[in-house]
Amino acid sequence: MAKDMKKMLLVLMAVLCIIILAACENDAQSSENDDAREPHEVSIETPYCDLVVTKEFNKKVENVVSEDNPYTVSFRMKSDDTELFSIVFGNETENLLGTLVLDDENVIIYATLNEFESTDAHYETYCKYQEEINVIVQHLISDYDFIVNEVVELEDTSTFDINTSLVSMKYPAKWKDKVTIDVSDDSVKFSRNGEPLFDICFYECDGLLLGQYKETPVYVVYHMINKSNYSEEELFEMDTMQDDVNVILQALMEDSNFTVAN
Repeated sequence: MAKDMKKMLLVLMAVLCIIILAACENDAQSSENDDAREPHEVSIETPYCDLVVTKEFNKKVENVVSEDNPYTVSFRMKSDDTELFSIVFGNETENLLGTLVLDDENVIIYATLNEFESTDAHYETYCKYQEEINVIVQHLISDYDFIVNEVVELEDTSTFDINTSLVSMKYPAKWKDKVTIDVSDDSVKFSRNGEPLFDICFYECDGLLLGQYKETPVYVVYHMINKSNYSEEELFEMDTMQDDVNVILQALMEDSNFTVAN
């Protein structure tokens, strides 16, 4: 019986998250600080975000913070110190809530839910207060950039410089140890384990014109990859390397000496 109730609670969490997500798409910033909170709500500050609960819940349940790694906020009944659930930042548990996307990091948020015996005299009360986790998730969605039920790793957007006779180009740092770059006076050739990916050419050719740097044309020539030689993962990686010509182009566009092609 206890396991059935636990499953029902987790299903309820998933369903409510979907409903909440749909409802909040048109109200993405409904509450930015405590002044904007509804009168019946309370904010609990953390280094990453505010966790919002109802005042009714807050009267009966206290929150205890563990600042050790992982940072955890546990919710316990004030009446008997029974732990109901915890919100865990950055450490995997069996219950994924989602990813909090911040300016400089992505924080994965999980939850732990205590299991209770159906024979416990306070069983229904404990289960009722565990449902408050849905209020917390609702406000994470409405108040922040929060992606429900997904782990989203922070993308590495750093670049490294490729010095050429014409201009210094930028390419994603995540490929630095995986791509071979051959620089000559009139071109830069990119390959992976001997497989040509693309060339950046500083002369008129049959490739795609990116633009003009001062008076020199800049072209990109893509190479066909022999797909039979690689796994799906390797092909995806090489396709992405080719797509990241856009990173080179974006950096060139920030240079006043470069004029993008029409």
